[in-house]
Amino acid sequence: MTIFSIARRSGVRGAGISARQDARASCLSPEKVATIAAGQRPADLTEEEAAAYDVAATLAGGRQLPASTYNRAVRAFGEDRTAELVYLVGGYCLVSLLLNAYDMSVPGREEGLPDDPQEEGERA
Repeated sequence: MTIFSIARRSGVRGAGISARQDARASCLSPEKVATIAAGQRPADLTEEEAAAYDVAATLAGGRQLPASTYNRAVRAFGEDRTAELVYLVGGYCLVSLLLNAYDMSVPGREEGLPDDPQEEGERA
């Protein structure tokens, strides 16, 4: 749930494919996977899924985690597991940033860096 919601927001090419497979393997329903893939929050999340999704979506979106969201995560997971969730989100966001910076994608894809419109204008 957590990694899939971050992969959806990160823009890393191909990350959503692997995360979607992981989400399906973790027993998320196909409907929940499709809703997250569409950039929306599923309405029928369990309390733990909702807490994980909201923490991941908030932090991956670059926003400060509200006390109410943090407290809900602590109720769902306990303090230690909530800390692990925050570390997981931070670590995955860092990996996503590095993959985006160096144009890394799913192995086997031969796509290059996207064209920079400013650079193209300078060449003309």
